[in-house]
Amino acid sequence: MRNSSHENRGIEEIVHLDSDQEDDDHLHSIEESHGNKLTMNAYIAEVERRLLVQVAQTENEAYELYQDYANLVGFSVRKGKQYYVSGTNMLRWKSYLCSKEGVKDERPRSKGTRKRNTTRTECKAMIAFNIDKDGLWRVAKFVKEHNHEFAPSNGKHLLRHFKGKANTEPGFYFDIQFNQEGRIANVFWRDNQSRIDYDCFGDLVIFDTTYRTNRYDLVCAPFVGVNHHWQNIMFGCAFLSDETTESFYWLFNTFLESMGSKAPSSIFTDQDQAMANAIAGVFPNARHRLCLWHISKNAPSHLNSFNSSREFHSFFNRCLYHCETKEEFEKTWEEMVNKFNAQNHRWLNNLYKIRGKWSPAFNSDFFHGGVRSTSRSESTNHALNEISTKTISLYEFVLKYEKDLLGKWRRNEADADFFSSQSSPTIAVQDSKILKHAVKIYTNTMYKEFEKDYLTGTGALSCKEIPFGDTVYEFELTNPESKTKRVYTVFLDINTLKVECSCKKYTWMGMLCSHALVALHRKNVHEIPQHYIHTRWTKNVRKHVYMLDEGELTRMDDKEARVMYTNRAMRLAYDLVTRSENCKEARNIILTAFADGSKLLNEFLKKKNSDSTLAMKGKQVRDDFVEVPEVRPILDPLRAKPKGTKNARIKNHFEKRKPKTTNTGKAKKQVRSTSQDIRVPASPTSIVAIPTSNNQS
Repeated sequence: MRNSSHENRGIEEIVHLDSDQEDDDHLHSIEESHGNKLTMNAYIAEVERRLLVQVAQTENEAYELYQDYANLVGFSVRKGKQYYVSGTNMLRWKSYLCSKEGVKDERPRSKGTRKRNTTRTECKAMIAFNIDKDGLWRVAKFVKEHNHEFAPSNGKHLLRHFKGKANTEPGFYFDIQFNQEGRIANVFWRDNQSRIDYDCFGDLVIFDTTYRTNRYDLVCAPFVGVNHHWQNIMFGCAFLSDETTESFYWLFNTFLESMGSKAPSSIFTDQDQAMANAIAGVFPNARHRLCLWHISKNAPSHLNSFNSSREFHSFFNRCLYHCETKEEFEKTWEEMVNKFNAQNHRWLNNLYKIRGKWSPAFNSDFFHGGVRSTSRSESTNHALNEISTKTISLYEFVLKYEKDLLGKWRRNEADADFFSSQSSPTIAVQDSKILKHAVKIYTNTMYKEFEKDYLTGTGALSCKEIPFGDTVYEFELTNPESKTKRVYTVFLDINTLKVECSCKKYTWMGMLCSHALVALHRKNVHEIPQHYIHTRWTKNVRKHVYMLDEGELTRMDDKEARVMYTNRAMRLAYDLVTRSENCKEARNIILTAFADGSKLLNEFLKKKNSDSTLAMKGKQVRDDFVEVPEVRPILDPLRAKPKGTKNARIKNHFEKRKPKTTNTGKAKKQVRSTSQDIRVPASPTSIVAIPTSNNQS
């Protein structure tokens, strides 16, 4: 903490530099000489020197200069007096003060008015600007000494918050990366519930970096998933100072470590080469999918003359959304290219080279849950925008994220769980046994999807049955009303109830298609075969995740089996406790169950006379949190200097393009989307909190 020991100095004591370049070179030389040993006091002194020689263009820019300095030191700013040029409304002098300036007004208040604690200490710290005839703001007076203690930086607040969570909440995980100056560069965090959600639904991850939030203009990068009610869930969140391959490598490796090295089956992103490089390196076995929505919206800026052709767009949209086989895609694409002489079109050729990442025809052999775009991240961005403002700090954002966003999403899931367990949708065909079976196992939302496919299959498809063998049947199904007249082939083994359809919906969605349901219906199969019930869409998905397979445990060595048992049992217990904490009756159920389990366990251990074994196992328990050592002074990220409010996702092609002129010839006003590239050194400092093996797979 800095002490006030020097006399106030006026502006005449400032050493002026000849140019901005000289100023930058001076700071660089200080950074070179100090390196990692640059102390907080030395750094603040240099920031003060730079502040005094800065020239602001506007009132807001002058205020931001002092606000940046205040954030670094640890105090708040309020506006002071201002004077105008005589006889005009032109400012000539304005001051900004420490928020603790002056004294509290002790005049009597009206009866019933709540008394507030005083925060004023008659602090004299301030800065004043002269505004010249050209509208330039220059520092005229600067008083740096304060008569009170400073508040810790937002970076310190954030670190303390994360350390506190890691010490009190089992399984909480965070990692913070600092640059050479000690400024926060990259941040990732997730709580234990996010880890539990990932265990259940981590086969699909949607990752989007188009949202900018808080006053530092950092990239907000949430990891989003889809639960068994088709709702968004959060696996973790990050702040990135840039979008380089190095930053994405750090983030994906951190995410993977926090999830017990379990990679997703598929990950959806927008089209970014740095991100693609990192995904290939960190998740080599995951299928990287590109958002079709982004491709579609960005296409007009590349298609030029083709934009005016409806026929071309018909071909292009068929390739994007409607081709179901590789052969169909290749034929449609070739026809499009030849018809419009687009063989040498650079953007289309590049898009074709990566067709495996975006065309549905190439992505039916792995699970992706029917997701085709990062539109779920668009809704996430909307939720983030509701909790964020352009001046919010990292620490404040994290608090709102935990309370308002995660809290709301998890309440929505709890409500959906309750309704799925206590009520059922009305069955469209009351006497259908397979629908009665489906309504028992699927959540209400997913049952509706199943019912829609069942009704489509039995009511709209024409079916031709072809004998194929003693127990195997072949079916050819078409929709007479469809323009494509596409034929689907289904094979059904009546003995094993193994069913395969050419559309491969079960592979990529985890639910039987309308074609397979017709085949089952024709052969009087009245229940969904057990091996075609994907647990991620069922009401009891969480119970299935925590079920302990004794056969699986016995195949492992003793240490590996103990770790797996501990991981699953700890997460199950945590899930039960958090789900019951808001209801007294539910809490009593859990506490009674734990008490009964404890009694039975004590009796068993006593009978087996295994006290010594238990003591030995107790020595292997690790602390919940590895203490994070204090590093050199923690500084907030550099504050952004956008030309406008930039508190939302990056604009797409249609939002950024120039508007058409009106009849009067006047163009509509545009807001330009800017981005700030903040470089992060190649070998930054990193702080990570690692949960114990009790909470890691």
